[in-house]
Amino acid sequence: MQSGFKESVVLHHDEADGLCSAALTKIAIEKLGIEIRLICLDKLYPEVLRDVEGASRRLIVFSDLGSGHVQLLESQNRSKSILVILDDHDTSDIIDPLVHNLNPDLNGFCGEKDASSSTVAYLFAKTVDPTLVTFAPLAIIGSTEIPGEAQGLNKIPIGDAEKTGAFKRTPTGGVKFDGPMPWLSPSRASSILNVLGSVGYYRGGPQLPGPYWRLSMVGST
Repeated sequence: MQSGFKESVVLHHDEADGLCSAALTKIAIEKLGIEIRLICLDKLYPEVLRDVEGASRRLIVFSDLGSGHVQLLESQNRSKSILVILDDHDTSDIIDPLVHNLNPDLNGFCGEKDASSSTVAYLFAKTVDPTLVTFAPLAIIGSTEIPGEAQGLNKIPIGDAEKTGAFKRTPTGGVKFDGPMPWLSPSRASSILNVLGSVGYYRGGPQLPGPYWRLSMVGST
């Protein structure tokens, strides 16, 4: 699958869900033959938004960011770029055809319970290329920010990961990695990413996992 765009920017949050959703988004966009730049933020700064949306026309994705600022995103889009929002936070409807708000809240789900931003990004990636099902563990790690047993859309990556053999269920009903890293649980991986994304931000923490999420490297950090 190819796209008419040559470049893309992904703005994403700096904690586990944001890092996992950004990794999934990056993998999917690269499958479309588009060069990509990642920008990690602790919140969506208006100054950054003006710079990004005021540049040349391109694909701009907001991963685990943006849902609560859809009107701002629309108003700042001077380059008439295609904007895609992959988020689970409270949002509102959009009428601008250049803005695609892929939020579960707009489709009868509850973002606080049924889908993390990583799950939204995973479903986006799987739509771009079904073979990206192998990256379901990323969505599971990102969705651990939602307490309790997985429900709603968050069940989809768990089922996919079981089918590929990446995850297996524990006797208590939880899930864990299978294969070379059975010691690295989703919650442990999430904790590591939270540290890399926020505390380790100025040491390049958000870039450490790499575009293909090398869990072995992250787990040994």
